[in-house]
Amino acid sequence: MIPEAPIRSDRRPLYEQVQAAILGRMADGTYRAGAKLPPEDRLAASLGVSRTTVRTALGNLETLGHIRRVQGAGTFVVARSMAVQVELAALESFHPRLAARLGLASRIANLDISVTSAGAGIATAMGLAPGTPVVRVSRSLEFEGLPVAYLCDCLPAALVSPAELRAHFHDSIVDYCDGRPGRPEIAWSNSELSTVRADAAVGALLNVGVGEVLLAMQETFYSSTDTLVSYSQNYIIPDHFKFHIRRRVVR
Repeated sequence: MIPEAPIRSDRRPLYEQVQAAILGRMADGTYRAGAKLPPEDRLAASLGVSRTTVRTALGNLETLGHIRRVQGAGTFVVARSMAVQVELAALESFHPRLAARLGLASRIANLDISVTSAGAGIATAMGLAPGTPVVRVSRSLEFEGLPVAYLCDCLPAALVSPAELRAHFHDSIVDYCDGRPGRPEIAWSNSELSTVRADAAVGALLNVGVGEVLLAMQETFYSSTDTLVSYSQNYIIPDHFKFHIRRRVVR
């Protein structure tokens, strides 16, 4: 069992941070399905917040179906699947449609859109000369306040406007690149799925330990004319996604 620790402060309302912390403890096995949660005062002390904040967070978690309060007995963790089914043959965004399939609330956090120079690895993957300007779009994806994936896309700076992206990007490069005026269009991709171990930076964003096994999806997106639009590196917590693909016999 992982020792309890105070929440790490961020820009979200405090009760949302408490919700995320409790969900994180459910995910890492500190609070297992069917287990009784500690009393409110103990939760408040372990998280470094007031009982009022904990009470608000628990009320929301009960509404969302993560916990169940039993009069005179306590508050218990409800067994609930958060494994999203993903069809590999379909090119669609991670957010928000995938979460909606399970009736889960989802949001983008830590969004950063910036212009940078392509390093050797990114340049090779994108077929660019090292040092070519690219627009980098990075963010983490949360389901019910719990981080489930870290997504990072690089697009040639000659293809998109950083200012336009900042003004109109919401959650998905696939959804953004729809061919409207001023935007490229994504039609297909080459994708590779493998496993990696979390480094300190990705681990902090996903609230997992350094060395934890993650799924890594690398995708190169192209237009209908086979022009490269974006190179994507995604790091995914395996517990929350089930990938499948339909295969046919080749004789």
